[in-house]
Amino acid sequence: MNTDDPSPSSATPRTLADRLAAARRARFIGRREELAAFARMLEPGHHAPVMFVRGPGGIGKTTLLREFAELAEARGRIVVTLDGRNVEPIPERFEQGFLDALGGLDDTVPDGLVLLVDTFEAVAPLEHWLRDQFLPRLPADAVVVLAGRTAADTRWRSDPGWAELATQRVLAHLSPDEACAYLDARGVPHEQRRRAVELAHGHPLALSLLADALRASRTQVLDSPGERLPLMRTLLERYAEDMPTPEHRTAFGTLILARSTSESLLADLVSPQQAEGLYDWLRRLPFVEEGPHGLLPHDLVREAFEADWTARDAPRVEAVRNGIIRHLNARIHRLGDDERYRFTRDWMFLLRKHPMVGPFFDWSADFDVLYCDELREGDEEALVALTADLLGVQNAAIARHWVRRQPEAVHITRDQEGRLCGYGLSVDLALVEEADLQVDPALRLAVDHIHRHAPMRAGDLGLIGRFVLHQGSRMPPNPTFSHGSLAMLVKFLTQVRLAWTLMFFPDADLLLPLFNGMKDYHWQHRLRELDFEADGLRFGCYGRDWRAEPNPAWLACTQQDHHHHDRPRHAAEEEALSRVAFVDAVREALRHYTRTDRLVTSALLRCAFLRHEPSVEGLRSALSQAVHALAGHPKEEKFFHALRLTYLDPGASQEKVAEELGLPFNTYRYQLARGIDRVVESLWQRELGAGQQARSLS
Repeated sequence: MNTDDPSPSSATPRTLADRLAAARRARFIGRREELAAFARMLEPGHHAPVMFVRGPGGIGKTTLLREFAELAEARGRIVVTLDGRNVEPIPERFEQGFLDALGGLDDTVPDGLVLLVDTFEAVAPLEHWLRDQFLPRLPADAVVVLAGRTAADTRWRSDPGWAELATQRVLAHLSPDEACAYLDARGVPHEQRRRAVELAHGHPLALSLLADALRASRTQVLDSPGERLPLMRTLLERYAEDMPTPEHRTAFGTLILARSTSESLLADLVSPQQAEGLYDWLRRLPFVEEGPHGLLPHDLVREAFEADWTARDAPRVEAVRNGIIRHLNARIHRLGDDERYRFTRDWMFLLRKHPMVGPFFDWSADFDVLYCDELREGDEEALVALTADLLGVQNAAIARHWVRRQPEAVHITRDQEGRLCGYGLSVDLALVEEADLQVDPALRLAVDHIHRHAPMRAGDLGLIGRFVLHQGSRMPPNPTFSHGSLAMLVKFLTQVRLAWTLMFFPDADLLLPLFNGMKDYHWQHRLRELDFEADGLRFGCYGRDWRAEPNPAWLACTQQDHHHHDRPRHAAEEEALSRVAFVDAVREALRHYTRTDRLVTSALLRCAFLRHEPSVEGLRSALSQAVHALAGHPKEEKFFHALRLTYLDPGASQEKVAEELGLPFNTYRYQLARGIDRVVESLWQRELGAGQQARSLS
């Protein structure tokens, strides 16, 4: 290959994929320096194998990564591409996504690997872990490109090792000559190019939209003002004018409002008969990407069209938004914990522009660079100190009490270094004892209120929200409140025995707009009779008896479970779990192996492989058998020990388990993840076999 031309080979295409790649290359203009730098990274012994690519939305990062992939594959490299939007910012989930993308290879990472991560800002909480643990494990000749909107953390430069191995490039707008060349390649007439270049200011996405409009003879777009958002709105109005049916307009509105748009979502909002055709139509739009969970419009397109559409037809926007919420509500209660996280993010995403609800949630970059975690060793003192700083020593003592009494009731918000930035605490009323009521005045008030109005029955769930605090902030908006709201939303939508929620806040009246704005979704009442003072602060309560006021959408999804709660249904009566839902259900069951109250609601109880013993003990037995089976294989015995000490015989933190096994923590997490995969596959094969047997008998 000619080293002066780093682009992939232009040999005669042999497959349709080759023709597709050639068509994309024909439209690719500029970025010669970036391509040449990447080509050098592929040379043996290159000194800097990690590149950060930074630039604003629509600047061409995704397109550049496609070119990198083509170039690497043309040189015989194995390429793994990940999109941060499709990976939860949790180490084991990133690692699982990475291994899945290897496509049929075993757990050994091949030499010469090229890893390309797009939308890197979405997994920013992992930057510390990637730098210190994940990337150092890759082969010495691996090449890594991390592309996103934000700059690399300064520690890449301050670390003597990484300072030599990592570089950063900032993507600029295309030059006027490059912009003209792009428009020429797109077939835009010569006489229109100069004005188009002036309007787009070299912004690749704006150039692409302009080219589409001009090729369709919509020359009036050249009269648009030169600012980017007005230009985007003008261009998108042309797309709106060309939508042939109301169903196409609904599909396009769904694309703009939903975090991602799937064919099943379109089937619910439009019709099952038209969903496939509408999905294909949306997928062909030039500003749409397809991910593993559906279609995603470019952020600038979403922002421009949503603002314009809301100003012109707010009732229609609200109708489509509510349709998406109904779709999510109908599905979320059938999913395991991991999938529920994604669906709740989808749910909360819909409310980010709500005039009353949106301002109380942190939609800034801070939300994405922090992550939610369980309580770990060493967190107690930091948590108590944060509480004392924001709420006083009396409330700090109450927080310490609950950390020790119900550690599972605490969720921690951490930064990239794993440090505690905030926490939320929701007490499980079923585990409260009389001594607890002497420590926490809120619990005494809550228990008395419930006893007076509607006592809980055996098996009911009651949640008492006590604290939601973030560094420097005891009131929303802040990232911890946003993360905690996702966790509470899961309970609101999935707990069939949810009876009461009572949530206490300092300065509670400041939250009235939030709870009034949620009246159509998951409302709470201001219960002033439960107000009290502690450390000179006035705490107020919002609450709800879910048995007296079930959410209509929630009730529609779960009433069948209420009616048959005490009677396990035959597997043939239940809707079969998808592979994704099955995987999540197994992971959740392992995490709660010792907790009967959690396993009794497991989706696995309705699976065919448990049809002869659809009980908690039957589920525990199946999990234990799958785990112990690994002990009989020399290559998998290490997975057995990680699973046994983490789930079957717990009692220590994961850090302590790693220490007991004599392993670095990252190696332990890797072995645990691989062990979970083995258990999932074992049970899935049992499920497939049992399902076939049940069908043959019927």
